Amino acid sequence: VPPRAPLQYGKALHTTLQKYLAQFLEQATKVQGDLFTSSDMSTSRNGEISKYPPLETLMRLYDESWSPDWFEHSDQRDRYKQQGRQALEWFWAQLQENIPKPAALEQGFTIRVGTSSIKGRIDRVDSIPGGVEIIDYKTGNAPATLDASAKRQLLLYQIAARDPHILGQIPQKLTYIYLDAQTSVSFVGSESD
Repeated sequence: VPPRAPLQYGKALHTTLQKYLAQFLEQATKVQGDLFTSSDMSTSRNGEISKYPPLETLMRLYDESWSPDWFEHSDQRDRYKQQGRQALEWFWAQLQENIPKPAALEQGFTIRVGTSSIKGRIDRVDSIPGGVEIIDYKTGNAPATLDASAKRQLLLYQIAARDPHILGQIPQKLTYIYLDAQTSVSFVGSESD
């Protein structure tokens, strides 16, 4: 049986980010429909979003997504909770510096690879010049290098994204965001991968 604390922690961060970005997308749609609406977001002259909702919103969603269950003791629980806060503070600062344009969140898919069916869920798909960026959130440490094994998950997502019944897009970038390590690693999958 895998340790439950890391699973609970990862679930809380994923849920928080999904809710936060979903709230952003909902507000962005309202802002685009009515530039006079009041919201937590700022807009530029052309009506594009120029910043995300405040850090307090992200932290409130984290508190709502957090469950104290599955931790072995209060010290472990408190350590994970603080680690998550630090990861989310970093994530939020990154959003303020480079405003992404999410096109899809938690995009489900089922694809056939050879004789196998693979079912999955892509954490985030951003619109970028020339196509899309596929993003997967990770907790824990970032690997020193991305070998074939480490790339496998995003390469499967790339195959799924090309399917016209899923996204029908050729990803221009595949990115792991390592929340605890406060870094991201991007690559483009080639035919040899």
